[in-house]
Amino acid sequence: MRLTGLIGTVVAMLALGAPYAAAQTQDDFFDDSFVHEFRIDIRNSDWDQLRKDFLDNTYYPVIFHWIYKGKDIVINDVGIRSRGHGSRSPIKPNLRVDVNRYVPGQKFLGLGSFVLKANNQDPSMRTEYTQRYLNDTNGDLYEWKPIGDGYHFEWTPTCTVKIPLACSTDPAKWAPAPLNPEENKSTFDLAPTIGMIRGFTQLADADFEKTVSTQMDFKLWVFHNAIENYVADYDAILGDVFGMNNFWLYRYAGTNFHQFLLWDKDSSYDWISRPIFEKADQNVLMRRTLALPNRRAEYLESQHKVATLAGGAGGWLEWEIKREYDLAAASIREDTNKQYGDAGVTKNSSNELFEATVLKDFKFVQDRYPFVRQELATAGIQYPTSITLSTGGAVNAATNALGPIAPGSYVSLYGSGFTSSTLSAPSTPFPATLGGVSVFVNGFAAPIQFVSPNQVNIVVPWELGMGNGSAPFTVMVNGPTAKGTRAGSPVNGTFSNSITSAVGPYSPGVFNVAQADGTLVIYKPAKAGDTIVIFANGLGPVTNQPASGAVSPSEPLARGQQRPVVTIGGLPARVEFAGLAPTYVGAYQVNVVVPSGLSSGSAALVITAGGISSPAFSLAIQ
Repeated sequence: MRLTGLIGTVVAMLALGAPYAAAQTQDDFFDDSFVHEFRIDIRNSDWDQLRKDFLDNTYYPVIFHWIYKGKDIVINDVGIRSRGHGSRSPIKPNLRVDVNRYVPGQKFLGLGSFVLKANNQDPSMRTEYTQRYLNDTNGDLYEWKPIGDGYHFEWTPTCTVKIPLACSTDPAKWAPAPLNPEENKSTFDLAPTIGMIRGFTQLADADFEKTVSTQMDFKLWVFHNAIENYVADYDAILGDVFGMNNFWLYRYAGTNFHQFLLWDKDSSYDWISRPIFEKADQNVLMRRTLALPNRRAEYLESQHKVATLAGGAGGWLEWEIKREYDLAAASIREDTNKQYGDAGVTKNSSNELFEATVLKDFKFVQDRYPFVRQELATAGIQYPTSITLSTGGAVNAATNALGPIAPGSYVSLYGSGFTSSTLSAPSTPFPATLGGVSVFVNGFAAPIQFVSPNQVNIVVPWELGMGNGSAPFTVMVNGPTAKGTRAGSPVNGTFSNSITSAVGPYSPGVFNVAQADGTLVIYKPAKAGDTIVIFANGLGPVTNQPASGAVSPSEPLARGQQRPVVTIGGLPARVEFAGLAPTYVGAYQVNVVVPSGLSSGSAALVITAGGISSPAFSLAIQ
C-alpha cells in the first residue's frame, strides 16, 4: 500500500547529530513557503492494524519518501507509530517517524525522529511550531506526558496522593511518564530534574529565585507562558484540559540547567478574552515566579512583546494566517479525512467548517490585541525607561511632519537610549537589526536604514496592513544573550514603550529635486520646459513591488498604481513618470516638466497622492 498525500504539518522535535549527506538541508525540510508531499510505503495489514490499535505505541516498518521539488528522496528502514494524547485518531492518525528505529544511529538531515501531525483537533487546519537551536549536544531530552487529572509541579511530603510521583525521587516513577526520555534513552539521569521540580515547592521563599535561576531561565519561562497565553492555547503548560502539556524539557549536557521547549499549537485561538493570568495560580512554578515582583514585571513585559510582535488588525499575525491559508487551502479542501476537536471529542470536519473557523481565527487576531493591551494597563505594566520614544516621534522622514505612515515609506523615530553608536545600513537589503536596534511596526520587522542614540530611520514594511486604524511602533534593543536562547531573540531585548501613528496607503513628502543630469536644483535652478526629477516619499502602491528593504527594480520598473498630481507655484506640472527610483531603497521618483509662467526665485512644489498633499518644497527657479 502507498499512503500518499498531505498527512499534516511537519513539526521538528530537536535537531541533533551530523548533517545528512545530501543536497537538501533541514531548512528545506521545514520550508513553509510551499505544501510538502510525503509518501509512506507500508504493508496493508500494518496500516490497518495501526488504525485499529491507534491508542497503542506499536511501531511498523516503512519506507519514507519526501517528494521535494519533484525529487523522490527515500529513507529506508524507518519506523512509524500512532502518537498523541487526546489527538489520536483511527481515521487520520498523527504519526511519529523514527528514522533510527531499526537502524541505530541512522539520521535524516541530522534528525533521528520527527512528527507528521494531522491537525485533527483544529478545524482551521492551522498550526505553529517553535524550533530553538540550543547549541548543545548529548543532553537529556524529555517529552512531557500529561498524567492523572492534571499535574502542575506539586510536591507533597507524603505519598498519600493520587499522583505518586509528587512525593518520590524514584526515577522509575517519573519515566517514561511524565518524562519520556528521547535522547540518552539508556543513560539519562533524572536526578537533577527531579531535584529541580522538588525545589519548586520545597524551597524557602528566600532561596527560591537564587536556586531555581541556576537550573532554568526565568525570563524564558515567563516569555513562553506569555506566548501560550496570548494565543489562548488551552492545552499548554498552564493548560485547562490535561494539566501541563505540549512541551519538552531539555537538560544541557553536564549541567543542571534546563530549558522548556514548546510545541503543538493546534489548540490555540480558543478564547479572545482569556485573562493574561489565566491558570497561572494553579501551577506551582508559575505561581511562585509571579510572586517575585521583578519576574511579574518580566511577565507583563513579555506579554507586551508578544502582542507587539503579533500585531493587531492588519498586523503580522493576521498576514501570516492569510499567507498560510492561501498556501494550503486548496489541499485542505481536497482532504476528505478532515477532523476537528469538539469538547474533547474528535469529529469529522467539512470545507464549510474549515472556512468558517479560518474567519474566526482572523477575528481572534484582530480582537485579541486590544484586549491584551487593556489587560496589561489594568495590571499596571511599567515600561522600561532606558529606551524612550518621543511623543509624536514617528514622522515622515522626508518632511519631519506627523501624518499617516504608508507601506514602503521612510519614517524617522525620535527618542533616547536607542544605541551608543551611529550607524548606516552597510548594504542592501536593509537589515532588520542595526546597532542592536530592532523596530516592529504592527508586528512586522522593519528594515533599518540608520540608527543613532536619538534617531532611527526605517522603511515601513510593504506588508503593513492599511486602514483607518493605527500601527503600534515598538523599538527593541537586544541585550546580552541568555543561556539557551538565540542571539537577537525578542526574549533577550529590553523593550521600550510604544507609540502609535495613523496608517494609510499614501504619505507624500519631497526629499529633494534634481535636474535630469543629476544636478540638484539648488545648484542649477529649474526653468520652464525643464524635466526635473523629484525624489519623494510615501506615494503609495506600485507594480512589481520589491521586497521590504530591498532595492527597487530597473526592469521592469516599479510604477505607481496611481499617478500623483504635482503643482509648482500653484501651476500644474505634467507628470511623465512616477514610481520607485530604480536601484534605490524605498525612494520614489517623479519626473515632471516645469510649467511656464513662473517668476524667478523660488516656487512651492507640492505633490498630492491619494488625496493627501505634501508640505511645500521650495524649488529654485531661474
